[in-house]
Amino acid sequence: ELSLADMVSVKLDAVSPEQLRRVDKPVAGIDLPDILAGIAEFRRSYQGQLGIQTMILTEWDAPALGEYILVMQSLAPDEIQINVPKRPKPLKRELDGRGNHAEPSAISYPVRVLKCVSATYLAEFARKVNDATGIPVRYR
Repeated sequence: ELSLADMVSVKLDAVSPEQLRRVDKPVAGIDLPDILAGIAEFRRSYQGQLGIQTMILTEWDAPALGEYILVMQSLAPDEIQINVPKRPKPLKRELDGRGNHAEPSAISYPVRVLKCVSATYLAEFARKVNDATGIPVRYR
């Protein structure tokens, strides 16, 4: 069904299994090689605009950034979107946890407010990825 859409954005927050475990906390059976293979397979047949969204929680070391650049070159999305967390993280799975809450005080379950990398770091990360790949990078 996704192949019928004009534009599809996929989430990819990690370039190592450890990073995936820390950032996304996937359920058993979900692993990074399968995620990357699935995106690559979709990309080969998809004719629309493909975006990749990546949430940056902490500064990445040079090897992780280098691996990210290689992955982006391999997947060849039409756009990369680099984001920082905008809402607090529920301490356990919550149905309402995907909503956008204006203030942490408006939430009726326990959360942790996530720290963000600096705007300067985010801009530099985006510039490095764009310079190395030639792929447009948006960030916020």
